Amino acid sequence: DKDTVPNAVRGIVDVRDVAEALVLVYEKQEASGRYLCSAHCVRTCELVDILKRMYPNYKYPK
Repeated sequence: DKDTVPNAVRGIVDVRDVAEALVLVYEKQEASGRYLCSAHCVRTCELVDILKRMYPNYKYPK
């Protein structure tokens, strides 16, 4: 069912924190490879519940 989303754990981060991390990596010559930015881990159902409270008129997956 395309309206169903797995209740996976997802890492979330504020885009401003990602931008700051990019600048820090760009400015550091020793930086190489890949970097992960994640401030919080949340299950999909918890994230959907938060969004439902913030945007109640949107159609959400089950």
